Amino acid sequence: MDYLEMDPGSFPILPTYIGVAAICAAITAMLFKRWRERRTRAPMLLFLAFLAYLTCIVVLAAGFTEVVVTGKKMELYKFSLAFGYAGFMVAHGFYITFAWELFSLKKRSAHGYIAACLVVAVVAVLPWNHYGQAQSMYSDFNLRPYSTVATLLLTLVIGMRIGYQAFKVSWRLNDPVGKAGFAFIGWAQVLMVAFFVFLGVDILVVAVTPSQGYTPYNFIGWSAAVLLFIFSYVGLIMPDWVKRRLMKG
Repeated sequence: MDYLEMDPGSFPILPTYIGVAAICAAITAMLFKRWRERRTRAPMLLFLAFLAYLTCIVVLAAGFTEVVVTGKKMELYKFSLAFGYAGFMVAHGFYITFAWELFSLKKRSAHGYIAACLVVAVVAVLPWNHYGQAQSMYSDFNLRPYSTVATLLLTLVIGMRIGYQAFKVSWRLNDPVGKAGFAFIGWAQVLMVAFFVFLGVDILVVAVTPSQGYTPYNFIGWSAAVLLFIFSYVGLIMPDWVKRRLMKG
C-alpha cells in the first residue's frame, strides 16, 4: 500500500502534542484528586471529560510519532485522526452532562446534544473520511469535509450554549469568587470553539492553497486548547490561591 510522505515542516506538531498532553494530564490528575475527595457526580463527570480529551491527544501524539519515525502517514496515523475526531465528540458528551447539571438545565436538551455528538463521532470514523490519503489515492466519495464541518458546527453550538449560561450567571453574581469562576467557564467555551475553528482553518488552508504541512493556525488552535484546560480547571475547581487573590482584590 502506498502512503503519503510526511509533510515538510510539520515536525513541530509533535512537541506541541506532547506539551498539551502533559498540561492536560496534570489537570486531569488534579480533577481525579478532587473527585476522590468529594465522591460526587459533578467532579466525576468533569474528570471523565478531561480524561477523554487527554486520551485523544495521547493517541494523536502516538500517530504523529509514527509519521516522524517512518516519514510516512501509515496506519497508526490514520487511526489516530479518526480516533481523535470521534473521541473529542464523546468527550463533549461528558462535558455537556456536567454543564447541564451545573446550570440545572433540562435534561432532554442535553440528551439531544449528546445524541448529535455520538452521531458525528460515528460519521468521523467511517472509512470514507480517507484520513492520511491524497485525493489521487481514492476514487470514491470523500466524507471528511462534511464530518469536519459537522464537528465544528456542533462544537460551536455547544460552546455558545454553555458559554452563554456561564456568562449569564456570572453577570448576576456579586460574590467575586463565584463571579470569576463562571466567567472562566464562559471563556473556556470561547476557547473550545477557537480550538476547533483554528484546526478547521488549518485543514482548509492546506486543502485550497499550495501550503504544505501544518500552518500557524494549527499551533494557535492547540494554544487555545491549553488555555481551555487551564480556564476550565480554574473556573470549575477554583484553587485556593485563586480564591485568596480574588477575595483580596
